[in-house]
Amino acid sequence: LSLMQTEQIQTHGNLWQNLQSSMIVISLGVFLASCVLAGKYPVMTSFALVASILYILSTFSFWWKKSSARSGILIFIASMIFLLTANKSGELNLLAVFVRYSDVMLLLVGMALLRQVMNAINFNAALGAYLLQKKPSRVTLSITLLTAFLTWPMSLGAIPLLLDSLKKVVQPKFNLAKIVTRTVCITMVLMPTTIGAAAVWAAMPDIPHVPAMLVGIPLFLFSILLNQKSRVQLVAEDSHTVSDRGNMTSILAFIGLFWGSFILSLSVLGLNPLQSITFTAVVLFIVSHFANRKKQWAQQLSESAQGISGEVVLLLACSLLTSVCMMLFANIPQGITAFVSGLTTFQCYAIILFVLPLPGILGIHPLIIFSVSWSIFSDYLSGNVVDYQIWICLFIATQLLSPVSINAIFAANSLNVSPGRTSFQMHYGYVLLFNLFALSYLGALSTII
Repeated sequence: LSLMQTEQIQTHGNLWQNLQSSMIVISLGVFLASCVLAGKYPVMTSFALVASILYILSTFSFWWKKSSARSGILIFIASMIFLLTANKSGELNLLAVFVRYSDVMLLLVGMALLRQVMNAINFNAALGAYLLQKKPSRVTLSITLLTAFLTWPMSLGAIPLLLDSLKKVVQPKFNLAKIVTRTVCITMVLMPTTIGAAAVWAAMPDIPHVPAMLVGIPLFLFSILLNQKSRVQLVAEDSHTVSDRGNMTSILAFIGLFWGSFILSLSVLGLNPLQSITFTAVVLFIVSHFANRKKQWAQQLSESAQGISGEVVLLLACSLLTSVCMMLFANIPQGITAFVSGLTTFQCYAIILFVLPLPGILGIHPLIIFSVSWSIFSDYLSGNVVDYQIWICLFIATQLLSPVSINAIFAANSLNVSPGRTSFQMHYGYVLLFNLFALSYLGALSTII
């Protein structure tokens, strides 16, 4: 009897586990699909709301372990209390809350699926083998250039890709994280490679691209110079590091299929770079499943959906907080505008670079900081290429200092630490030195241009 009872309990346990896994995957899928379609069909906002609640509840045991997600829930509750007590809940645009970071959530899904594919073809070993061929003195520079090269197509997705691939062969892993996250950010001075740079680009659409890039080159080179301080060394990993020829064929096929799908989704389907990475990841995941059926695809999907739950909770909370901040700063107090109007260009630059990034340390999202700062300062700046680079430098600083930036979240997710460790604790010295150079260089340039 006891044996039968044990079997029954096991059966019920397995049934519940399967049900939970299905609920997680379906609720996340419906939520993201609703977010994408909500712009055209407002009725999808209701589906997004229900699916997000189901997803958050079904993944509770996973995201509750992450301090960033717990703080996200606190932000969410505090924002809702404010909206209800200030009688502003009627002003809240739920559609904006869900759509604001939907592309970033799609990118999270894409990176989680790419991780599964890369594990299946042992991609990590191939990158490790590539770096082992480099001279030890050139490893830091090689990783910097590799990161810059991958950021153009992959945007912030380059962070988990490189950290997951290299953290076992490059030590110390925190120095590796410094190099990768800083390099991803600094590419913004050359091209709008991330959401942050795209936001500045959208706010200043008349900026000529080539002059803006030329002004950004010294900032890029200075950052690469600063990166050389974060020394790393290679750790040879027995047989895992050397990939065999059969494995190399899989990797070359993976790279070819990645670029083919990525270009197709950008040019033919008209998706943006973040959506394109997710589309590409889905294609690669399906191909990988048919090529290698060792692991059940449902289990892989469930693992991926669970793994990103903490980040999804945090992004939803940040999105709600952004809406609250936009309501609060809809009418800027007269005293602030009077103070800003009396500042010189150089003083405006100094405040943008050294004062405005500080709220990021408290967990205010970089996009919120930019939105509020732009509404205060933009009318008092000339709007030329130098101003454009100052706003980009603000984004670089907040991306690196804020524990709720995608930068910090992706790095923390890959290294399995809290986002505080991969944000202000890791980058405050770098941001200070970089901003001092940016203020001197751009301040001097503003008097000429």
